[in-house]
Amino acid sequence: MKLLLLALTAFFFSACKNDSGSNTDRDDIISVDLDDEGMNSAMEMARQTFSADFLAKIEKEEARNPDSIAQALAKVYFTDTGDLNGGEHMWVAKISPNQNGSYSGILQSRPGVVTSLKMGDKVNFQLERISDWILVQDGVTHGAFTVQYLRSRMTTKEREEHDSNYPFRFPAVSDTPE
Repeated sequence: MKLLLLALTAFFFSACKNDSGSNTDRDDIISVDLDDEGMNSAMEMARQTFSADFLAKIEKEEARNPDSIAQALAKVYFTDTGDLNGGEHMWVAKISPNQNGSYSGILQSRPGVVTSLKMGDKVNFQLERISDWILVQDGVTHGAFTVQYLRSRMTTKEREEHDSNYPFRFPAVSDTPE
């Protein structure tokens, strides 16, 4: 079995369709084995740090300087109701906690598998559905655990090409494959 991850695309908001118009064969969706220890570890780190690092930093920085945070997104796993074949991880913006312990936000990704959602929909989700978060502050990314894991598997040339698509910097990656 494979886990579908909606990878970063330019500015996190664009998605590609193939010539037939279908979203299921997109170049911005990356399949990862369900038992990939590195990816599972990255997703667990995102959940563990979501409240203390992501939400707290957004709240503190927005109070201090609303313009210092360029992007604040969470990657959340969504499925169609009753779908046993899986779902996909997609980016959500404007995240706020709800009184019942869940979160809400606006879907920023164009679904490729989940047909019950569309980009721009208001969505609700639980902490256990979060697979990553990214905060761009003063031109540097924070979080992006799954992205960092995928970047660590790229060659230096692939990573440079990937990184050139973004107007912000990713932290350095060690143990680069050549």
